[in-house]
Amino acid sequence: MCKLWFEETRPQIIENYVETGKANLVFIDMPFLGRDSTPASEATYCADDQGKYWEYHSMLFTYQEDEIDGGWANANRLQAFALNLGLDMEQFDKCMITDDHRAHVNFNMQMAKKEFGANSTPTFVIVGPTGEAQKIVGHTHTLHL
Repeated sequence: MCKLWFEETRPQIIENYVETGKANLVFIDMPFLGRDSTPASEATYCADDQGKYWEYHSMLFTYQEDEIDGGWANANRLQAFALNLGLDMEQFDKCMITDDHRAHVNFNMQMAKKEFGANSTPTFVIVGPTGEAQKIVGHTHTLHL
């Protein structure tokens, strides 16, 4: 479902709302689908340390496989994604080994559950001009911004 969102829905939201200045897109990790999820989320922040968060994020979704715990985000593959993006591999590897961003990923997941009632992915929340959040349920809602 997340990959489908990434490939089909995300480009439309970016084109119609983000690029026009009508909305901002914020991504919050929800790494609960097997052992691949947490290291993949951590790797995005290790890439962000080098200014490549969204590029790495896109790489993950492009090569994400359907099988939970299939090993699509094993250490070698995460390194290959980083290398492909031209990241400093010594810095990236050190970040991954030391779990520099584990607490950040865990905080994001707990916050998403607590603040937005997120219990599955993808979960969509619209935050209005007053700061009030509203969870979108299902796929039939149309945004009027």
